[in-house]
Amino acid sequence: MLKERINFLIQQKGMTRKTLVNGLVTLPHFSNILAGRYLLADDIAKQLGKRLGVTTDYILRTEDSSLEINNQADKFFRQVVLFQQMNDAYVASVPEKNDALVIELSTALMKACYFQATNNRASYQALHEIYLNFYLENFDDSSILTLPLPLRKAFFYYKLQFYRSNSKLEESFGYIERLLPMLEEDAEIWIAVKKIEMEVLVVLRLFDKAKKSFEDTLHRVQTENLSHHLSSLYIAESAYCFYLKLYEEAFVNLAKAEEYLVYMNDSAGSYLVTIFNNRILMLIATNQLVSAVQEVERLEKYLRQQKNIDATFWTLIELHKADIALAGGSVTTLEEILAGLQKANKTSDQVYAVKFYQCQLALLQENFKAAEALAEECLPFFEQANSANRLILIYETIAICAEQTRQYKKSSDMYKKMTQLLKMN
Repeated sequence: MLKERINFLIQQKGMTRKTLVNGLVTLPHFSNILAGRYLLADDIAKQLGKRLGVTTDYILRTEDSSLEINNQADKFFRQVVLFQQMNDAYVASVPEKNDALVIELSTALMKACYFQATNNRASYQALHEIYLNFYLENFDDSSILTLPLPLRKAFFYYKLQFYRSNSKLEESFGYIERLLPMLEEDAEIWIAVKKIEMEVLVVLRLFDKAKKSFEDTLHRVQTENLSHHLSSLYIAESAYCFYLKLYEEAFVNLAKAEEYLVYMNDSAGSYLVTIFNNRILMLIATNQLVSAVQEVERLEKYLRQQKNIDATFWTLIELHKADIALAGGSVTTLEEILAGLQKANKTSDQVYAVKFYQCQLALLQENFKAAEALAEECLPFFEQANSANRLILIYETIAICAEQTRQYKKSSDMYKKMTQLLKMN
């Protein structure tokens, strides 16, 4: 790890190894120090620190992986994975530098995961450009396996989330498989990653593996009396059943998830919103539109009883109403809802959801030029999100609009993509 830190500092300073060690040691001798074959003398470390603009300890303690250091690195790893006591102010307060690279680099990796989860793209990009890109390029998977355990865990968690966010789920699952054996002793962290595994396996349509993952996790939850995880597990099982078109079982599992909320603490509210949201989407997908309207009303009533609700939750309500109006072919209602959403507070996901409904409204109104433009505008977002249901309609929209302007090859290409997605789903 000393070699990587020294190389990073050399790069930051815009110097060469030869310049750094000039008058201190020979280049071959220095290479042997970085390779761990020779010890780094304190006086040499002091001179290196001066030339690199860091303290002597920042050089000498680079490879410190004592129990205290590992525990400190593990603490932040655990907080981010479980999202405990996490907010922007707290993350900003965690020091970026540490004499021990185990702490410094694992902290940077987990901060990146936090920025990704909170959609803070500016901070995510800056962290990579200033610091992380160098270490990601210099530690491949085989070298990661030689690192202290806390840093190994941080690297593999970062990678599974990176590939998951980019819809490269096979790669994400590969890192999940590597990470889980390292987490066996910490039930809470292990369960958190198993939940991600279930989601990934369902989307990959590896249903037998998804079922086994659920059963293994449920067994541990029941054996170790971790009942506060039951709701989230049954939410995951519900999604699994829905993918298999076992609709009745999917709804039953959502009911179980709602029932088990009594075992949860302050996070029960956010899980209840998830249950409402999933049930609404399932009802719309199965064309139970009257029941979907009733469920939206239940969710709206629940939110009105809460304090300090983020404005984007009301946008979510309107988007559900738009989905129901579209499914029911109610053009006037859809038009009114979209007009109301123009000035609403929206997350980046919701911005593209609105564009999707605008595209579908334009198609229903036979405004083919506007429909095609909106469809192409939101296509990259939904392709990256791997949102099959949305993509099928977007491909169909572009195909229909292309036909109207006699772009027959483009239309054919879109119909092919649509057919491929329908076969996969």
